[in-house]
Amino acid sequence: MNNLPSSRLVAASAVAVPALLLARHLYNVYAATAPVPWRSITEVRSMPDTLRDSTTVSTLINPKGHTSLDDTRFIEVPLPEAAAHLKDEAILAALLRGFFGGHVFAPERTLLRLAGMELTNYTTLEKSSLPPTLWDPKRLDGDTLPPLNTLLFGVFQVTHIELGTSSSQHSSSTLDLAFGSNKSEFAGVHRFAILRDGEKPGVIRVALEHTSCNPTVNKPLKPDFMIPLHNFYAMWLFRESVTELMQRIEAEERH
Repeated sequence: MNNLPSSRLVAASAVAVPALLLARHLYNVYAATAPVPWRSITEVRSMPDTLRDSTTVSTLINPKGHTSLDDTRFIEVPLPEAAAHLKDEAILAALLRGFFGGHVFAPERTLLRLAGMELTNYTTLEKSSLPPTLWDPKRLDGDTLPPLNTLLFGVFQVTHIELGTSSSQHSSSTLDLAFGSNKSEFAGVHRFAILRDGEKPGVIRVALEHTSCNPTVNKPLKPDFMIPLHNFYAMWLFRESVTELMQRIEAEERH
């Protein structure tokens, strides 16, 4: 009987500690995404032709043109004169840092690091020449992108980088992150895209484009309930990515 209070205390702690950790995580996610309201982002259930016709999709992800799940999110971000000199690589690096180094991705990042497994496998990529896998989000700091073919957290592989000329009137830059395997029933890519339009000085369009499919059998991805979860999660990741970019721009304004 004397042990009953201590047993209750242990049981209460076992419930309270995870609840507090979850509450703290949810607050951190809210704070990290609040600067980019959901309504400020345009979301469509399609991908642009530039992604569909890209080397990543046509040779790695979906060379057979199978049925795919597609979506795109984009937002226009002010780029004041004090930050107008920022190169597209620095902008993409900030987006990548917000995506993988932020609070939204933190639980998945922790699980992937604990597992330590490399889950992405594309047989057309020469494994002997691949850079070391990136497991530490601190390696995403700075204004440079990881080397081509770098595997991030064992799941997302940098398969394509194209940097436009930020000084030109109209330019675009892209970064492709492939996941899955061309020999499995699941393959896909997230693409960060930046568009500068000479007719809209002081503004850049930032997009997160996505497509995934079953590369071996031409049938829709299952289960269906995962699609809304994917869309919900992708939106939160994109919001934190844009928040990180806005902070990078603000830092430039302060200098």
